[in-house]
Amino acid sequence: MVYDTSASDLQKIVRTRRTAVRSAHNHYLTKLKQQGTAAKYRSSTTATISKDRELYKKNLTAAQGRLAKAKTKSGKAAAQKSIKHWQQRISDVGSLKSHKNAVESYAKRTKEVKDAKDDWINAKKLLTKAERALKKAGGAKKNSTATKPAEFLLSNETGLTDEPAYSEDDDGESWSFSCLLQHRITTDAVIKVKSRNLNRTMVVDNGEHAYDGSSFLTTGVLK
Repeated sequence: MVYDTSASDLQKIVRTRRTAVRSAHNHYLTKLKQQGTAAKYRSSTTATISKDRELYKKNLTAAQGRLAKAKTKSGKAAAQKSIKHWQQRISDVGSLKSHKNAVESYAKRTKEVKDAKDDWINAKKLLTKAERALKKAGGAKKNSTATKPAEFLLSNETGLTDEPAYSEDDDGESWSFSCLLQHRITTDAVIKVKSRNLNRTMVVDNGEHAYDGSSFLTTGVLK
C-alpha cells in the first residue's frame, strides 16, 4: 500500500488501522471460542459413540453366547436375529448424523479461526506500515536529503498551493508538491520546504511546469 497523503491524514489512517486491528483481534477471539465449543461437542459425540459401541459389542457377544447355547429352532432364530441387529448397530454408530455434524462444525470453525487470524495479522501489518509512514512524516523536520544549501524557499507565502503529500513505494519515501509557476524549481534543484506538515530541505526528483486550465503551476516530487 502506498501512502499519498499529508501527515494529518496519516494520523487518521493510523487511528483507522488501530480500530481495524482491535476489531480483527476481537473477531479472532470470538472464532477461537466458537472453535472451542465445536471441539467440546465433537469430543462429546465421539465419547458417546465409543460408549455406545462398547455396549453394542457386549450385547453382540451375549447374543452370540445365546446362539451357542440355544437348543430349539426358535431360540436359535431369535439369537441370530439379535446378532444381526447388534452387528448393524455397531456398523451404524460411527455414521451418526450428530457426530457427522459435530465433525463438520469443528472443521468449519477451524477454517474460520485461520481466516480470522490471517485478517488480524494483515491488519497489524497495515497498522505498522501506517505508523512507520507517520513517524517518517513527523520526523521530516529533523532530516535533510540535500547535500548543499537550498536555492529556494517554498512555503505558502512563496506560492505553495497545497500541503506536500507523503508517499512510500519500492523506490523509497518521497513528497509530492504543487505551487504557483516557479521556473527556479527544476530537476535536482535543492529547495527548502516550509509548511504545516513538512519543514525540510530536499532535492527535486522530477516534475513539470503546466497550465491546468485556470493557473500556471509547478508540480513535482521531492526526495
